[in-house]
Amino acid sequence: TEEDISVFETFARIAALAYYQNRLYEDNLRLDRVDHETGLQRYSFFSESLHQNIARARSSNELLGVVMMDIDNFKRIADTYGGDARRAFLREFGGLVTRQLRPYDTACRYGADEIIVMLPNTATEEVLRFSRDLCDSIRTHTFTEFDIETSVSCGIAVFPEDGDGVDELIRQAKRSVFEAQRAGRNKIFHNETEAVISAAE
Repeated sequence: TEEDISVFETFARIAALAYYQNRLYEDNLRLDRVDHETGLQRYSFFSESLHQNIARARSSNELLGVVMMDIDNFKRIADTYGGDARRAFLREFGGLVTRQLRPYDTACRYGADEIIVMLPNTATEEVLRFSRDLCDSIRTHTFTEFDIETSVSCGIAVFPEDGDGVDELIRQAKRSVFEAQRAGRNKIFHNETEAVISAAE
C-alpha cells in the first residue's frame, strides 16, 4: 500500500543516513592516522606500532631497524618554490618512500622534514642496504613539475644493539642523522661515527 511504501522510504532514508555517517567516521579515523601532506603515518600511531613490534622482537629474539631521514635543503626548497610546490614535493616524496617499503614495513612523518621508517625482523646489513637504495632513489629522482632535486641525511638504529626501547632507538637515530648532516649531507650513519656509508655520488 501507499502507507507501507511511505514507511519503507522513511526506513531507507534513516538507513542511508546511518551508513553515510559510519563511512564518514571511518574516513575521518583513517585520515587522523595519516599525515595529509606526505600520505605517511602520523608519529603518534607509528609510535604505537613501534612499541608493539619491539615487544614482539624482544619475545622472538629478532632484530628491528629504524631509519631516520632528514630532507637536505628542505627550507631552501620551500623558500624557492613556494607553498604549493612544497606540498606537492612532500606528497611525491612520501609516495617514493612508500614504494620502497615491504608489506610489513611502516613509515611516518616525524617533523617538518624528517621521516622515520621501521623495518621489522631486519638485520643491520639489510637496514644499511635498504637505506642505501632509498637514498639513491631519492637522490636520482626529480620532484614536481619544477624538477626539484634533493638528497637525505640518514641515521640508523637497530634493536637491540642500539637501544632496548622506542626512546633509545629514536635518540640514537637522531644522533646519527646529526653526524650525517655534519659530514656534508647525502650520507648514511650508524652508531653516530661508525660504519659511515656515503650515498652514491
